[in-house]
Amino acid sequence: ELVVVVEDVVEDVVDVVVLVFVVELVVVDVVLLVEEVVVVVLVFVVELVVVLVLLVVVVVDELVVVDVFVVELVVVVENVVEDVVDVVVLVFVVELVVVDVVLLVEEVVVVVLVFVVELVVVLVLLVVVVVDVLVIVDVFVDELVV
Repeated sequence: ELVVVVEDVVEDVVDVVVLVFVVELVVVDVVLLVEEVVVVVLVFVVELVVVLVLLVVVVVDELVVVDVFVVELVVVVENVVEDVVDVVVLVFVVELVVVDVVLLVEEVVVVVLVFVVELVVVLVLLVVVVVDVLVIVDVFVDELVV
């Protein structure tokens, strides 16, 4: 009976070590998620600043176009071409921002799913440990009674 009790205690210690390992994995996943969110937010802010600068350039170019239109038609055509290029670049930057946001959402969903699975594993291990402790206490009490 004592050997069985010792074996149960060893199994419980192993279960606790596995539980600590799973908790460490969850913490690492959360830290990695926070790092990725910070990077995506910084990229989004930089891209937003680029878009705003391009919009200002387009507006200034249009004001200059209106001023110069009467004097030089060639300059107007060049400015319009530059504006079209600016708008194409702006659309490309907006597409990049949308792709970044979609990728971030996908990564958040994956990390949340992994966290839920790891949490279920931790809870199952806790139940196993509690049951083992109860069995050990029961065997010990039975031995004391005998």
